[in-house]
Amino acid sequence: MKKILLVDDDKIFLNILKETIEADPDFRDCQVMVAEDGSDALKIMDTVPVDLVVSDICMPNLDGLEMLSKIREQGRGVPVFFITAYGTPELEDKAFQKGALKFFSKPVNIPELLQNIKGFFDSSTTGYLEGISVADFVQVVLMSRKNCCLEVSSSQGLGKLYFVEGEIVHAEKDGKLGEEAALEILGWDNVKIQICTRTSHLKTVSSSSQELLLEALKRKDEAQRLKSASDAIHELFEEEKGDVQQEEEGLDLESDIGGFSKEDVRMKQEQIDKILDKLSGIEGSYGGAIVSRDGMVIASKVDKRFANDKIAALASEAVKICNRVIQEAHFGSPQQMVIEGTEGKMCIVATGKGGIFINILGSNDLSLGMARIVLEEAAEEFKEIV
Repeated sequence: MKKILLVDDDKIFLNILKETIEADPDFRDCQVMVAEDGSDALKIMDTVPVDLVVSDICMPNLDGLEMLSKIREQGRGVPVFFITAYGTPELEDKAFQKGALKFFSKPVNIPELLQNIKGFFDSSTTGYLEGISVADFVQVVLMSRKNCCLEVSSSQGLGKLYFVEGEIVHAEKDGKLGEEAALEILGWDNVKIQICTRTSHLKTVSSSSQELLLEALKRKDEAQRLKSASDAIHELFEEEKGDVQQEEEGLDLESDIGGFSKEDVRMKQEQIDKILDKLSGIEGSYGGAIVSRDGMVIASKVDKRFANDKIAALASEAVKICNRVIQEAHFGSPQQMVIEGTEGKMCIVATGKGGIFINILGSNDLSLGMARIVLEEAAEEFKEIV
């Protein structure tokens, strides 16, 4: 049963609205409660889960806007419609900024108000889906402005996303609440989704659904990139092992990776870190990255004022462009590349190993001659490592 809470200090209007809703057959499954100010309304919400609040703004003790602020401060996601006799564009903007869903001016058109309440409840949906990505389906919920809960099941766990008019207001995942839970769930693929009509009375998510989707997709891309980089390093190590074969019997899968022990891999990664540290030691250098010819980032370490992934990705893109130009111009194989702007420089050299390149990023104080020398030394060290 849906629960509607009406809040107004005008007792006559409050009773008329309550009786009108209760007499409407479209609301026969709804329970209507009343409060005469924001304080009373909050007390009711402390004891009863409310699905929708329809409230006046100007009231004694605690007005509608203050009530809505406290609702959100308490972490409740209950939707609120406002009605006021003192409506102005400024007040309406303020109400929406605080999270109101609808705004009506008095004297209110009651049939129109009831139609909006009915439309709000009708926008809830139910159903079951399987084999879809969460992000794809959330975009559908966002566009259709649905009120619902998605119970998501995947190999990575169980989670719930609660929506009000297409916006995620609350998320739960293995005891975790809020935006981090939402971001984890949004990154899942090939899931089972149960769609329920219930909404949450908590509000633990403040970012928009669109912002959450973008951040979740960014994290997903980064995770895939890191996995690809890790796989690339292991591939390089495995190639250098040549045709050395190990008998399947006696191979310890817990301690061996790609034909190397975990200790071997750890030592090689430490050596790569030392190469990156050397790139940072030149005057004017911000650090560097190791990237593949096709644009995959293998490792990077740059000054904290820059984002490692962004700088490394830019170097990767530069390598891809350089490689394409050299191929189309029939200039052979790419060896070196220099990018110089008004406020910085980037120098890239080929290692001569598996299409891998090393780059240095620096300020205008960076000596390109010194950068080339250090990069060539780093390239030789990299070849010895792999």
